[in-house]
Amino acid sequence: MSDAGAPRWECLAFADLDARRLHDALELRARVFVVEQACVFNDLDGLDPVAEHLFAWDGDALVGYARLLPVGTAYPDAASIGRIVVPAERRGTGLGTDLVARAIAILDERGTAKIVLNAQHALTDYYAAFGFASTGKPYILDDILHIEMIRTR
Repeated sequence: MSDAGAPRWECLAFADLDARRLHDALELRARVFVVEQACVFNDLDGLDPVAEHLFAWDGDALVGYARLLPVGTAYPDAASIGRIVVPAERRGTGLGTDLVARAIAILDERGTAKIVLNAQHALTDYYAAFGFASTGKPYILDDILHIEMIRTR
């Protein structure tokens, strides 16, 4: 990490993203979801322009990212957190936990009553620790087993 030891956080609307931030977010998402997880999928799903984008920076390096979708975007009565990603070299440091907790806090501050995420099934217990509960049966999404999870305040 940088000298301060803690990441610098930013949460920005799409219209406030400059080319560098957008590039770094898309590069990290592709590096982890497409290359590392060997998952060919359409990452550019049209939702980035309506989302808020949460960044964790270590100097100029993007070390964490999540996409926050407002109520009514992906779900009629819930907000959503997705594209949650930390590069391999930063996993196990607590950064992912901080990222998810911060995303939840941002949505809570906006008065969001319900948050949905489509968790990779292997991370069900991880997200349950944040108050998310499974809502149904696991399903395959982009060749990876997932499960829908909901957190209600």
